[in-house]
Amino acid sequence: KDTISLKEELDFLEHYIYLLKTRFGESLQVNEAIPEEQWEKKVEPMALHMLNENSVKHNAISVHQPLRVQVFTRDNYLWVVNDLHPKAYTYPSGVGLKNIRERYRLFYDNELSIESTDESFQVKLPLIDAV
Repeated sequence: KDTISLKEELDFLEHYIYLLKTRFGESLQVNEAIPEEQWEKKVEPMALHMLNENSVKHNAISVHQPLRVQVFTRDNYLWVVNDLHPKAYTYPSGVGLKNIRERYRLFYDNELSIESTDESFQVKLPLIDAV
């Protein structure tokens, strides 16, 4: 599919987070707060999965320093924000975010926003109106 409903993407994310929690327990804390009236908006398939996978891949996760990820909507964007606790060594990256960015630009004439600060990494995905 070119796009899927936000509800479908959230359901898939829930299953993925369940698997991650079996590995990390309470060291991984994902807070999803999406109002039901936003569920029919469309997003790029697997975008939430990829963004959450990136947060786990690039950050140190421990009981003493849990990784907190927030997923919410604001101003017609889907936000994914995670604490920033960079691992001492990370693998080369950028392919997943680049692919998401290119698809949004080419197919939906929208730009996603990526911002990194000393404390957090934030990605804003434009929500696409259901047709």
